[in-house]
Amino acid sequence: MEKNKQNNKEKRCIICNKPYNYQYDLFGRNCLMKLYTQLDIPNFRLISNKEKHLCNVIAHRNFKFFLSKDKKYALTKNYIALDYLKRMDLKSVDDIKLKLTENIKNISVFKRYTKSMLPIYPLNDFYKIYNDYIDFKNLLNENIKSNNKDFDETILKGFSIIFDANKISMPLYYTTFYEMQYMFWEIVVIGGLLANMKLSAYLMQISLTNSGEYEKEGNVLTIEDEKITKILFENDEFKEKINSLLTDTDINIENKLMRFSEKDLLLSLHDATLNLRANKKENDNWHIDIEILDKYDFTDIKNLKDYVTSTDSIIMSLFSSTLNNFAAISSSYNVIKPFNFVIKITNDDYKIEN
Repeated sequence: MEKNKQNNKEKRCIICNKPYNYQYDLFGRNCLMKLYTQLDIPNFRLISNKEKHLCNVIAHRNFKFFLSKDKKYALTKNYIALDYLKRMDLKSVDDIKLKLTENIKNISVFKRYTKSMLPIYPLNDFYKIYNDYIDFKNLLNENIKSNNKDFDETILKGFSIIFDANKISMPLYYTTFYEMQYMFWEIVVIGGLLANMKLSAYLMQISLTNSGEYEKEGNVLTIEDEKITKILFENDEFKEKINSLLTDTDINIENKLMRFSEKDLLLSLHDATLNLRANKKENDNWHIDIEILDKYDFTDIKNLKDYVTSTDSIIMSLFSSTLNNFAAISSSYNVIKPFNFVIKITNDDYKIEN
């Protein structure tokens, strides 16, 4: 009776997790045939047990002989998992690859079998992550090759495979999705949607690369960068706002709310605070000290939509619910990190140009 129960127990492929009902212990037929191709193993018609043959070939490739079935299966699982990771150009999985390599090395006829010889995650997880990676890269490459910088709602939704909030607590998914999300924000958003919005791209890059220490109240990142000064003073709306405040010979303005309608400044400096000190010089030019304080949080972009009448498709993509959902999920993954900042500008000879 017990033997019949075991025979009737549903088998599931350790790759795809689909059920099957024939003699193999590990793989369904479809996945087994794909493994022969993936691992470049010749598939001869006369092989009676293709699963056993695959495991034997993997053992021989690794110079492992006279292994018990448990050890041979453990070797096969580590080898396949490692192969999936080697096909993914992700630095974040290097430690896992090292662990799998150590497992393979430690499997020996002279060592007692233990479960620690198995991969630290189910093979089905490696399989699913590999497929997600391939889908992500194909979508990315397809749009890069077409030189597409206008990612509409439909295209953006295609990237949803790597934005899964339910996988945050699963280390293998967290590690790989973190790196792929980082690539998404760098390539799709900074290199695409924000390509011509220099200040927004600059701040988004800081959001990706800072360690999170400037998110807390009182911790402020100071930005004193000539590139940012140039970006701001090449912007007509910014210059007009500053010039309109230079109405006396000695100016001291604190905590003035500043809002912008121009798309780059709208996305980067919404509801910023301005401190301005200025003194008019004898040559009618100005010595000015400017501080612009704000908190950069990409997840707040959706709240700006009411200020915009633009029909620019790129701007509308940035306001899309899909992109904002992605931003919220990336914040949970700690890929995007809000930060407080102050831009400081000093110009000892500022000239108001008519």
